[in-house]
Amino acid sequence: MNGTWKLVSAKNGSLPTANVAEVTPQVNYIKIFGPKHFVAVTYLNNGNVVRTIGGTYQLKKDQYTEDIVYADEKNNLQNTQSVFSIKLEKNKMYITGKIANGNLDLSEVWERVE
Repeated sequence: MNGTWKLVSAKNGSLPTANVAEVTPQVNYIKIFGPKHFVAVTYLNNGNVVRTIGGTYQLKKDQYTEDIVYADEKNNLQNTQSVFSIKLEKNKMYITGKIANGNLDLSEVWERVE
């Protein structure tokens, strides 16, 4: 899991009829994992940061837990914990579950950046 990942598709809302989040060439979503910490950043091609969160994480078999220590004002996720199901296959990472600050379902596909 360590390394840099780029979001390739996402759905949020009430699954399975969730909204498909727009992943476009103008907006970049990356997530960087170290041994215990992560940071996720959304930025535009002009370099402007749109959103960011970060903190620590735990991985136990197919359960991935994020403890968000810091977040931008728009996210309203600071000091929250979210528990997701995770599946790693070659250069793909699949994350599904609920975001801590509400009843928002999440389904994401990430691809490892070489």
